Amino acid sequence: MSPIMSRNTIAACVLLLCVFVTPVAGGVFGGDDGTPVTCGSSIKLLHASTKYRLHSHEVAYGSGSGQQSVTCFEGGDDANSYWTVQAGMGAKAEACPQGTVLKHGSIIRFQHASTKKWLHSHLHQSPLSGNQEVSCYGGQDQSDTGDNWRVELEKGSTWGKDGKVRL
Repeated sequence: MSPIMSRNTIAACVLLLCVFVTPVAGGVFGGDDGTPVTCGSSIKLLHASTKYRLHSHEVAYGSGSGQQSVTCFEGGDDANSYWTVQAGMGAKAEACPQGTVLKHGSIIRFQHASTKKWLHSHLHQSPLSGNQEVSCYGGQDQSDTGDNWRVELEKGSTWGKDGKVRL
């Protein structure tokens, strides 16, 4: 994490207020060229304003949930910024086989590529921003609806690589 990154920058990144995806070599990913982001895509989430990537590694928060921390990272080549798009959990989620195009309103989960934990939100207060904490939780066989994220597109009906999206 850059030493000049402010608490507000961290909060904005962790809250995922407005991000877009960057393609990952060897994966299935979207683009403004008509190639959509799909279930099974390996992506990096880039905060539109700050250009920091959503990042995690096996370091737990020292307070709040005590779960795996989620922050932002300035560099583009860090392996701890990769996330795999998977189907959501629960009654509101639909099946999402690999290659399924993500649309406005899709319920999905993001699995951290290195640790296999899920991007998670709950009512704990963030130790960095004071806002709602975002962490990584569970594992391949342990997930709940706190891992669900709704795709809200800025424009269009399908999520493309450089398309802005709120989660």
